[in-house]
Formats: sequence, C-alpha cells, structure tokens
Amino acid sequence: MDSPPSLSARRQKLSPEQLARLEHRVARAVAESGNLTPPITPGTSDNSLTARPGRTSRSIPRRDPAQNIPLSTAQERLWFLHQFQSLPQVYNRPSTLRLLGTLDVAALKNALREILRRHEALRMSFPLRGDAPVVRVAPPGEVDTVAFDLRGRPDALREVEARRCLEQENFRAFDLDSGPLIRACILRLADQEHWLSVTVHHVVFDGWSAGVLWRELGLLYSACVAGQPSPLPELPIQYGDFAAWQRQRFVGTDHAADLAYWKQRLAGARSTLDLKPDFPRPRIRSYRGARHPICFDGPTVEALRSIGAAEGATLFMTLLAAFQLLLARVSGQHDICVGTPVAGRVRPELEGLIGCFINTLVLRADLSGDPTFRQFLSHVRENTLGAFAHQELPFEHLVAALNPKRSLDRTPLFEVLLILRNTPTESLNFSELQVHPLEVGNPTAKFDLTLALDPDGPALVGVLEYSTDLFRPETIAKLSARLFKLIRGIIQEPNSRLSELPLWGPGLI
Repeated sequence: MDSPPSLSARRQKLSPEQLARLEHRVARAVAESGNLTPPITPGTSDNSLTARPGRTSRSIPRRDPAQNIPLSTAQERLWFLHQFQSLPQVYNRPSTLRLLGTLDVAALKNALREILRRHEALRMSFPLRGDAPVVRVAPPGEVDTVAFDLRGRPDALREVEARRCLEQENFRAFDLDSGPLIRACILRLADQEHWLSVTVHHVVFDGWSAGVLWRELGLLYSACVAGQPSPLPELPIQYGDFAAWQRQRFVGTDHAADLAYWKQRLAGARSTLDLKPDFPRPRIRSYRGARHPICFDGPTVEALRSIGAAEGATLFMTLLAAFQLLLARVSGQHDICVGTPVAGRVRPELEGLIGCFINTLVLRADLSGDPTFRQFLSHVRENTLGAFAHQELPFEHLVAALNPKRSLDRTPLFEVLLILRNTPTESLNFSELQVHPLEVGNPTAKFDLTLALDPDGPALVGVLEYSTDLFRPETIAKLSARLFKLIRGIIQEPNSRLSELPLWGPGLI
C-alpha cells in the first residue's frame, strides 16, 4: 500500500483555514505524544530569574527517564513551519570562524564529538507519528564533517571559492525526520589558515547556543591538543528536561496573567504594513532574501543612549522608537507592530545549554496625535517594559489564542523584526590559534524586513535583511538612508514633533 503524502507535499493545496486547522491538530497531537505527568500544583516552579508573587524559584528537575520527551513549544512551531516552507533552509543556523595557526584536525573532531555527547538537543530528530512529530535522541557519535583543501586555488580566487563552498554547505537542507541536525565544514585555505563552519537547524539551536558552542568547543579543543581531560563539568539538566518541565507548566494556569495582558495589548492591532513594495506579494512566500549593511558609528550610538537615558529608556527602546517611526512614515499608518526575539533563558540552569529557547515578543506602538519624539519614546518605553514583564508566554500560544487570519504569504501578528543582540561575548580560546568570526551569507529572509544590529566596540553594525519577493536592493538602500536621516534629526532635535523630523531628502524620494 502506498504511504500517505507528507505534510510538505500537501502544503501547496491547503487554504489558510485548512492550514490553521492542521496546525491546531498537530499541536494537540504533540501535547498528547509527550506522555506528560499530571499537572503540577500552581506555584511549584518558576520560569523567571526574579520570581513573581505566588511562584517559587525551584530548579528545573530532571525528567523521568521512562517518559517520552515532548517537543518544546518553540520546537513544535519550528517543526510545523519547516513542513510548510517552500525553502526549508531558511531555518539553518550557520556560524563560522577563521582559525590562524596550525590546526590539529583530529583534536577538533574529538572536541566536536564531545559537544555532541554533552548536548542532547544536537542528537534530536523528529520523526512523524500519526499527525505529529515525536522526539528521538540518537546515541553519541561523530559530527558529520566535510573538508575542502583550497590551497591549490589561485590566491585571488581562494576566498571566493571558500565562501562559495560554505554558502553551499550552509544552504543544504536538513531532514528533521531522521537527522542529524548538525554538520561541520573545514576549509583549508593555507598551511596556517582554516575556516570552520558549523551549521545547525534552528529547531535545536538559537543565537545564544552559538556562543555556548564556540566557548565549549574552544576549551575542549585546547584540552585535546594538550592531552588533558575535558575541563567542562557535566550539565545539570538537558534540553529534554526543560521541554518536559515547560509542557507541565502549561497544563496549569501559570501564564493566565501573561495571556490576559497580551490579549488586551494586541486587541484590534493591525499586523500588516504597507511598506510600498516593488513587487506584488506572492501567494506563497519563497523566503528568498538579501542583506544591506548598516553601521551606526560610536558618536551616533552615544547620542542615542543619552536621549534614551533622559527618558529612562535603553538603547534598544530608543532604536525601536526610531524604527517604528520610520515604518509609520513610510507606510502612512500609525498602528505599528514590530517583533523582537528574546533569549528565553529565564532560569540560570538554561544558560549553558544548547537548544532552542528563543521566544518572540510583539511590540505595538500608537503614533497618532503627533507627539514629540521624547513623548513617543516614553510611550515605547512603557510598552516595552510591559512586553518584557510578560515574556514567558510562548509566541506559539499567543498566536493560537488570538487566532489571527492565516495566510501563506504573511507571518502572523507582525511582518517586521528588530534585533539588538546582547548575547554574552568573550574571547575564544582555541589553544594557540588566532580566532576571528566570519560572516558568510545565508540568502534567506523569514520576514518582510529585519533590522539586526550587534555591538562592535562603541558602534553598532548589522544588516537590513529583506525579502527579495518584495523589494529591490535600491529600495532597501533608500530605506536605510532614510533611517540614518531620521536618526540624525532625532539627535539634533529630540523635542521635535514626529511629523517635523526629517525623512525625505535629495535622492530619497
């Protein structure tokens, strides 16, 4: 008998209403497949570093080994999205280091093997059982690693070829049914230069995890080179313990107050933005994208900090206010929703784990009434503080509760993302190697537009990532120039009304 078609094969035939029903059925089946214990008594666990009234700060317990491991709420959503992507590689998470010096490849592979043993999430796969995925954890083994020796290429072409190889590796799709969901690539450009790239699927990995991976890999590599045992203590819990604990909590009513807040905060919100795209929106997103570089120099960043500090606002809040004002002026709308990711590691024992903990918040702003920028910044500050105070509700639960109109051409609740990364950074120790991070492209875009920024000394550097389904490069270049012009105006006259701040100018119309 022929096997039924996969979910991926059915996606082209589903209406938005059918898609919503299927997602609901998958979510229910996932919860049932976790074989969860009875509900915990409210108040016996906590998901924040600062306990709320009525909650305690007990550590996340180890799960019962006899239990099936459930998917976390983030994994459930990412698994579902993966099935319905026309470009599933959009959730690949690559990161790359340039290593200068004599590389001990055998020691590096041993260090990668130990990383795989330590972190259960990296050995997970998600085979389908009925309508829903289940978690399967493979035994420890080797990380799938490919190597390329480019020393024979002409000097002028060697780096170009290296980037081509990495982009090809980074863009190769993962099979969530069977795994593995991690792979490595080693490129040798010269006797004393290697590039190391590790690509992991987002369903078991997030931005914070990259920092954990590189820190631990460096320490393990250094120990292997020196012939010493691992310097790392065993982890107190694994990702499956977190997933079981999280699922238990949602059987109770721990997040009723969070859900009530978000329902009130987003009531009547308009999630769509008319950013005057160059092309008609396709019926189904391709998720193909490109990036335009962004850099705010040190004096600009310091000036924004000072303006924010006068209103009790952080740099993130000030950037958010400027970005939402830009979106409002371009779209002609005054109700602006922007998404932002949060690390989701709200317990100390989660900080050293590799896994997908990230959550997404919806930050809504009302720009009506033409306030001054300082007044608007105060409004943004209050909204942001409220959102972060209620960040424990998983985005997946919020979408299910609000049940917005579904469409295969848009993301629910917001279409634009703002990221200001503040994950811990530290110098990496790879024995005697010099280590330099490398940015290698992954030409995808999960949203219509994403402004992603990283600290670089006193400056901020990053990109405007955009959907090439919608925008031409020159349009995004103009949008970037308008953002710079707007921020210069804010710095010069923060007491100006929003309508008075400059946005247009020569070459920007």
